[in-house]
Amino acid sequence: MRPLSFDRVHEALQHIPADQPREDWVRVAMALKSGIGEDGFNLFDTWSQGGQTYNAGDVQATWRSVKPEGGVGLGTLVRMAKSHGFKGSLRDNGPRTGPGHSRIVHQTEPALAERAASASHNAAAASAASIWEQANDGAPCAYLDRKGVKAYGVRVDKDGRLVVPLRDAAGVLWNVQRIAPEKQPGKPDKLFLPGGRKSGLWHWCGNPNGAAVLLIADGYATAASLNEATGWPAAVAFDAGNLRSVASGVRQGHPGATIILCADDDASTAAMTSHNTGREKATAAAAAVGGLVALPLGLPADGTDFNDLAAHAGLAAVRQCVTAAIDRAHAVDPNDRAHDDQRNVTAARPVTEVPDITCSVPVTGTDPFTLDES
Repeated sequence: MRPLSFDRVHEALQHIPADQPREDWVRVAMALKSGIGEDGFNLFDTWSQGGQTYNAGDVQATWRSVKPEGGVGLGTLVRMAKSHGFKGSLRDNGPRTGPGHSRIVHQTEPALAERAASASHNAAAASAASIWEQANDGAPCAYLDRKGVKAYGVRVDKDGRLVVPLRDAAGVLWNVQRIAPEKQPGKPDKLFLPGGRKSGLWHWCGNPNGAAVLLIADGYATAASLNEATGWPAAVAFDAGNLRSVASGVRQGHPGATIILCADDDASTAAMTSHNTGREKATAAAAAVGGLVALPLGLPADGTDFNDLAAHAGLAAVRQCVTAAIDRAHAVDPNDRAHDDQRNVTAARPVTEVPDITCSVPVTGTDPFTLDES
């Protein structure tokens, strides 16, 4: 089978407006999953962000629901792209070796897609560096004011958008997330650079070096609220689908730390799809690294995360839910107390003591769990 150029798949996709009728939007997901496999998710997610009705939970749920054997392949994507001006095919007709040659991917070898995307990732990284250099430290930011959190290693661009860097474990900048000052109806307020990396990248609110407890959350405002409530460093994973990759990277760099996945509670998504993406992804990530899960109990009716909880009930409520994660683990396995004392977890607890309440569940391996929300 002749190889397919990943760059050409990306180019064809850019010709298709993201604001497709839902049936056609789903067909794009099916085509990418069939032709590229799981590595096509980042393409689908980034492309979908160009639509006015983008919803990260819906993207994740749709990608999870489509099957690669559904009968819709990359040929469908090409036909859709051609109807919007795309020329040619996905075949790589140029030389297959030599300097400057773009990497290629076989339909039957989807694992090669990640390596094939390196050129796109590098181009986005260059753009990210330029955006980051032109943004300002300490500039006023309406988004931070609206969310009631401080700036931790972030900048503000000339349009007033918050610029959050996405870095790997070595601190290399690969992408940026730009967050609009205000959310406009029907439009996404959080955008990444097209073609850029996201998987396995994060941003710290607080310094993780030597910390006994490390928190991981979906978004910047949530991580900032967690850091301000507990004093513990919090990593921004940017979405629930990235939690596991980030948790694995954090565990590798901090093998002795207690890791707490601070989940979003996606009740609205669960009502539509029967899947609570925030809870499910956090639980899987915690299981992968031997971590804990903390849930934002006591949310307002329209709340989903710990930033919403902070705005509704204050930082003390956030602190209670997070510290209870460790207390819950000790209640299940008292021997963990000795291990935590050795890692100075007790000393790292916030100065203000909190009641022993159940806001989380410990996750060990892949054992099933029950949630006590009493």
